[in-house]
Amino acid sequence: MILNDEEAKAVQETAKAVQEIAKTITALEPHLKASGKFIGELIRYPSEQASGLAGDILGIIRSEIAFRYMSRVEKIMEKRDMTGHQRPVALSFVYPLLQAASLEEDEDISEMFAQLLVNAVDSNYSGTISKSFIQAISGMEPLEAQLLKAIAEAPVTAIDETGMIFTENLPTDYVDITENTSEDNVGQPSLEIEIALTSLRQIGCVKIPVGWGGALVPKHVGINEYGKALFRACSST
Repeated sequence: MILNDEEAKAVQETAKAVQEIAKTITALEPHLKASGKFIGELIRYPSEQASGLAGDILGIIRSEIAFRYMSRVEKIMEKRDMTGHQRPVALSFVYPLLQAASLEEDEDISEMFAQLLVNAVDSNYSGTISKSFIQAISGMEPLEAQLLKAIAEAPVTAIDETGMIFTENLPTDYVDITENTSEDNVGQPSLEIEIALTSLRQIGCVKIPVGWGGALVPKHVGINEYGKALFRACSST
């Protein structure tokens, strides 16, 4: 079979692409083995199958992000000195968590994923660990993660008798509740903050008052029990 110039060029380009992929796989093989060993230890998976499992979970394109994530997890575990108090984690939890973490480039959200995995492995951690947390974190934008942290860590001076805080200065500052604080002298949050808070409400992390006609009133926000459990599971103990 004789190929024309265009067909021959396409074949050559395909061959080059295949060669580059082969080089990439070869270069990543040591990392995949190391990552596979790490994953295998978490879930007590047979070591001879671990590197294949890592390759399946991580994929070639996003492996670099995943390796950084695993390094972050290992550093947290070393800092906690978890020797003797690790528990195996179900593959049904680890698999989607690593898939999600291997796609995340934001440092704050990546840290949340890392803390979630470490707390799942730490037998001394007594809080709730839920698969739904993975999806919740995956659905967050960086600003939403910052807001969740700010709301969860609000000082008592900023929390009113209903458990709510004013959102005007979030996520960098709070409005202290004093005898002079009222709806009239506190401003509205920016549209960007309002959208982010609404998204957190949809994820199920926070509560926002509802006004007449069912409209949300994002001037106030409070963290609910799910949000507390999620934030704790994604934080250092």
